[in-house]
Amino acid sequence: MSGKSFLSLMMKKIKLKMNEVHVKRLIPDIAILFSVKRKSRNILPTMKKFRAPAMFCFILLLHGFSVQGIFSEDDKFLSSDIVKKVNDSVYEVIVPKPVEENITYEKELPMHLIPYAVRTDKYYSIGSAFKIDKTKFITASHVLLLGDGSQYKMVYLRDQGGQVYEIDNIQKYSDHRDFVVFTVKNNTKEDFLSLNTAYKINSRVYAVGNAHGEGVIIRDGLLTSQTPEEENGEWKWLRFSAAASPGNSGGPLLDNEGKVIGVVLRKSQNENLNFALPVSEIVNSENDTAISHKKFMFGLDNMNKMDTEVYDFKVKLPLVYSELNEKLQKNKKTFIEGLIAKVFTKYTGRIFPGGEKSETVLYNNYATVFPNLVAESKDGFWSTYKPSEIRTADLKDNGYIQYGSMDAYFMMYIKKPESLKLNTFLTDTKLFMDTILSGVPLSRSIGSDSVRVTSLGNAAESSTYKDKYNRIWLVNSWKVTYSDEKILTYSLPVPGGVVTMLRMGETGKVDLSYSIDTKTMADFIYLSYYGTFEEWTEFMTLKQFLPDILSGVEFSFVDGKSMNFKSKRLNLSYDNSLLPITKNSDLELICTYFKEKDSVIWDISGLILGKDKNSQTAFSIVRNLKPPQTLKESYQDDWKKINEQKFPYNKTSYSNNGKTIIMGLHPQYINSKTPNNFVYTVSYSEEGNIEAADAGKMIDKVIGVFKINE
Repeated sequence: MSGKSFLSLMMKKIKLKMNEVHVKRLIPDIAILFSVKRKSRNILPTMKKFRAPAMFCFILLLHGFSVQGIFSEDDKFLSSDIVKKVNDSVYEVIVPKPVEENITYEKELPMHLIPYAVRTDKYYSIGSAFKIDKTKFITASHVLLLGDGSQYKMVYLRDQGGQVYEIDNIQKYSDHRDFVVFTVKNNTKEDFLSLNTAYKINSRVYAVGNAHGEGVIIRDGLLTSQTPEEENGEWKWLRFSAAASPGNSGGPLLDNEGKVIGVVLRKSQNENLNFALPVSEIVNSENDTAISHKKFMFGLDNMNKMDTEVYDFKVKLPLVYSELNEKLQKNKKTFIEGLIAKVFTKYTGRIFPGGEKSETVLYNNYATVFPNLVAESKDGFWSTYKPSEIRTADLKDNGYIQYGSMDAYFMMYIKKPESLKLNTFLTDTKLFMDTILSGVPLSRSIGSDSVRVTSLGNAAESSTYKDKYNRIWLVNSWKVTYSDEKILTYSLPVPGGVVTMLRMGETGKVDLSYSIDTKTMADFIYLSYYGTFEEWTEFMTLKQFLPDILSGVEFSFVDGKSMNFKSKRLNLSYDNSLLPITKNSDLELICTYFKEKDSVIWDISGLILGKDKNSQTAFSIVRNLKPPQTLKESYQDDWKKINEQKFPYNKTSYSNNGKTIIMGLHPQYINSKTPNNFVYTVSYSEEGNIEAADAGKMIDKVIGVFKINE
């Protein structure tokens, strides 16, 4: 699988997008400067997608319009004096290139394939700004990355002479109108641009900015029209035909006298007309105030329901850049967490495990080593889902990764290499991610070449999370510094490895949104715990990683002699006369969600014991619940067959896929005089064909090794 394919499975644009109505902002995508290609796939169409505030936008390639015949020759160009003032008053907005201390590659990066100016610059150029008096500057709010979250903790300005200035105080801010008024440190230049709050439609205008991050240029066009702001029509955007490119965001839109009438922001997707905010909106805005206003669409990633909520937040200014950035991010994250809480409050009876439409999951039990996700289907019923395509990548020492994409989530079952200790694999975050990258490649594109990433180093953040059902998740995130992105993993330890949910995206989206989403989805994971006897022995010693349902479980075996298992519901003890007992014998615990008393719990509902990890000879015991009448007829029929001991639960052997299988009701429930809300069934399967009498003897032996404690 190529690195491009790996990224395409993970780079889904999800969750909480402000209502931008088909627009593209004019800032260069830092990832695109290095040709990091992304493509999304939707494997689970029944799951609802979310929106998130964009930090970086798509690259635009626009061309100027000819205006011959509309203007006189005298009107066509700005005077040389005005051009000089413009050049001295318009600045690049830049961020320092990150130091890649932890990332390693399979070969040296072919940096010669990147344009000279880009590869030799110490900074990324991300937008434009302009000076409006002796101390103040204006740019677009999205250019300064305020409140969106980024690995770039500080933003700077750079003039045409290469002098760099640190941003000092933020004096006005609005992310809804998309502008910032601010000061910088140690800028003593006298030149600045005057503002003009009056403008004429069909007049000549000039878009000025740091196009493509290659320096400030001036391009002319026509002020064509005005269009109302999309949410409530509070103001009118200026529409103009002067060409604008990535890097133009935050630059001035000038009249033919070189005065600022607007701030260049974005373009519409389907026509060559660009947007600017009238400068009058900045002049008339609330002084000394930062205003954040967004309309959010939100819901659960696994639910077919979206709601809308308006977000409003004000902060008193002036504040230094870092302080305002921290306040905006903190408040936004709190708000998003509150939105998720509102979903659970509003739809309590609808969200799994509540309501009748959850019963399909609650009255079903099956074994799956690969993690499944409980999600709502289009008809409102909850079921379990897995990726439509699951691939396998081999690791060294008999390890492997099974992986697949399910909407926004990259799901994995990782069987660690046998040479690694499980505790080391779980706690060494560099080793953990290196193992993933060795099986499922992540590549960095440089020009026309693509270089595989071999390591992201240690996780930048590590923690644990105990979900609703008391399962312990290991939470780690790694910085992908070259593209201002992060990889986030939620991993649940199992015998011999982990199951993992992985998200990858822009830093701000991971920190402010994906982290909340993934934490929420942890409560909806369905899986079994499987491993060889040797792996179970090691796993059970790691008490800090065990879910509560295993805290009271006892497991032991003696090679060639005996195996013992004790839990609150079941005891099991057998010797070599039933099945050979070795370190490669295997045990799978079927863990399911089901109702008990007045609540839904997650607990062991079955065991499967195997002769060997490579053999299909095994025996099992499964807890079967009496289905409610609201469930479809097939559930009722199966329950009736079990209790009336009809085939296949009548201890009659049959062949299936090269195996002989025999099943029966545990005798504890035969001729029971009290109604049962649950019963246990047992089964035995053996590779090949065996005589019915022999199969009958084996099922009786199997029944004898179990003791039911409930």
